[in-house]
Amino acid sequence: MGIKGLVEGIILQSLEDLWHEGYRDDSVAFFKSKDFSMCADIAGMNLDDQVRMLKMVKGIVDHEKKCHTAKGTVRRREPRPGHQKWHNGVEVASCR
Repeated sequence: MGIKGLVEGIILQSLEDLWHEGYRDDSVAFFKSKDFSMCADIAGMNLDDQVRMLKMVKGIVDHEKKCHTAKGTVRRREPRPGHQKWHNGVEVASCR
């Protein structure tokens, strides 16, 4: 596996981690850091692609926050993983 494949894996794993409460803070920190920008550059993402991904990350984080009440308990929802298709056939978990 080349370096491009490795950084693509890092980015995809960080996206997956957004749905897991125990990993979410680290994932958000990654996307806010220069590490994401560096990985995205190596993966061949241009600035527009990076902005789109960061908007998607924000949407996921906002959605996950809505799935939790103020007390931190989870509202009733379908069991995980519920998946929905995103662009280019990438599947991501959903919190319906």
